[in-house]
Amino acid sequence: MGRKRKHNPNIPSHIDQAKIPTGCYFDSTRKKGHWYTIYKNEIGQQKRKRIAGERALMSDLHKAMEEHQGIERNNFDHIAKVYIESHDFKKLMPKTQRDYRHQHKVLQTHMTKLRKPIAFIPLSYWTPPLVQKLIDTIGTTRGPSAARHLLTFIRRVFSWNRLRGNCTTNPATGVERPTERKKQTLPTNTAYYALLNHAIKNGTHGQKHKGSCAHYIWQVMELEYLCRLRGAEVREYTDANVTKEGLVVMRRKGSKGNLTKMNTRLQKVIDHCQTIRQEIYDNKNIPVPMRPEDRPLIVNTLGEPLKESAYHSAWQRFITGAIKQGIIEPSQRFSLHDLKRKGITDTHGDKESKKNAGGHTSDTMLDVYDKSIPEVNPSAE
Repeated sequence: MGRKRKHNPNIPSHIDQAKIPTGCYFDSTRKKGHWYTIYKNEIGQQKRKRIAGERALMSDLHKAMEEHQGIERNNFDHIAKVYIESHDFKKLMPKTQRDYRHQHKVLQTHMTKLRKPIAFIPLSYWTPPLVQKLIDTIGTTRGPSAARHLLTFIRRVFSWNRLRGNCTTNPATGVERPTERKKQTLPTNTAYYALLNHAIKNGTHGQKHKGSCAHYIWQVMELEYLCRLRGAEVREYTDANVTKEGLVVMRRKGSKGNLTKMNTRLQKVIDHCQTIRQEIYDNKNIPVPMRPEDRPLIVNTLGEPLKESAYHSAWQRFITGAIKQGIIEPSQRFSLHDLKRKGITDTHGDKESKKNAGGHTSDTMLDVYDKSIPEVNPSAE
């Protein structure tokens, strides 16, 4: 609550001065008085705006102020908040929600030449060239990945609000996405088996010791390599995916599922997953779920499904420690996702066989992962 208004004898008598909207003032210095308000424009300059004549009723003043304040809210920050509070936003995955909130903060702090964060400039200033310049700047200063995430958020906010009448255009449409500088590493056999043996030897789900690692490191490594999987896919598998014939592989991102046939090596890692899980259940007095689909193939030390954050943190600790111990050279370092690339590259057969093995639906998708070099005969042979 601000301080109480002083009585102004120049205000028309039909107006109850105790009910005048906040920020609304009467100017009686001219022959015909009028009502006005004071605000700051997009570059922070204080301005004065006439909102009604001297004969305006109290209802007219409230309506005029509401309309004026609505114009002040006509910026990206406002429509972003409307979207974030929506039911559609709440249906997104928690990771996506966190990313979108982060992108919102980026726009709330990114300053423009108007000496104002870009999130707070009027929507009328948002044009494709403005968004393109923003994305180019972020791509240069923070990297292509950060710029792509920001562009996705801007497009989603404008698209959602345009369909609901909160804005009229989507200035992010047609804006060029920055090119990712993707590092594609193909793990060598020497590096892979050195790390695999190190993980098998030092993996533990009990008391930790110097040089030990999470028990599931080698399980994840082998499953990602043998079945050509993404990390998220490995974490989702349960006993329901295990059959006598092999592992039923269900893939993400539009890739096709398949059945990876059982062999001695795949059977070994699946048996180990189930044995360790049972030991953890017994130690924690956790009842074994009856349904196969409720029994995760890989669990953490608490007997719970493996979470993404723990999965990545454990791998980073493991491979950093392996480099310090001289198990591999820094130049041999690779990510867990690179094991899918190695698995597809090491798959025998032609392109069609590799596409079926990796679940790819196009040659373009396959080329991202298949780094094998075709063997051909010399000319004239």
